[in-house]
Amino acid sequence: MITRALILFLFAFSMQEIRAQQFATTEDGRTVKLNENGTWQFVTKEKSRKTDSILHIYSKPQLATTYVKSTRNRFGFWYDKTVWKPVQKKTNEYAEFEMEMPKGDAYAMFISEKIELDLDQLRNIVIKNARQQDPNIMVEKEEMRMVNGIKLKYLQMTGEAHGVNFVYQGYYSSNSSGTIQFVCFTAKNLVKEYESDFLNLLNGLVSSGQ
Repeated sequence: MITRALILFLFAFSMQEIRAQQFATTEDGRTVKLNENGTWQFVTKEKSRKTDSILHIYSKPQLATTYVKSTRNRFGFWYDKTVWKPVQKKTNEYAEFEMEMPKGDAYAMFISEKIELDLDQLRNIVIKNARQQDPNIMVEKEEMRMVNGIKLKYLQMTGEAHGVNFVYQGYYSSNSSGTIQFVCFTAKNLVKEYESDFLNLLNGLVSSGQ
């Protein structure tokens, strides 16, 4: 069985850079990054990419009837308890929730933070941190989605640890209550087997009041 500790290597520090920096908003609405050395700089948005238009719209699966909510912001998610179960002893100290599939080698984690970030800034931080763990990390797919009324970024990345190839499929979003990273992962040779389960879990993502 593949261990969660092995698969989690790319995202062990996924929120570390966000926590190490502070952000502020100017009166005219621009975001400023405050560095630890006392300097600051404007956070510039990248030019619009082809992935900026929403390609898919999803809603919560009917079988997702169990709900957990973040205590750090307004995000939460619904899941099918016959497929997924919460992990009691977490591997990633930054993850608020970790999930596993008892009948398979597939896992998920939900990382939440109170800081609000531009989606492009969040995307860049995620990819940068992943490449610090594995310089050969590849972004295989990237697109904007609308899930239960939430605009978010979908990323599929592949990486390698100890000779094993892994696939990470995740949702990344941010609003005035904070930021979330909701990621499912497994070995690359198993991703087709679990892809529909990943999609169903990820599409249980909601913001409070839903």
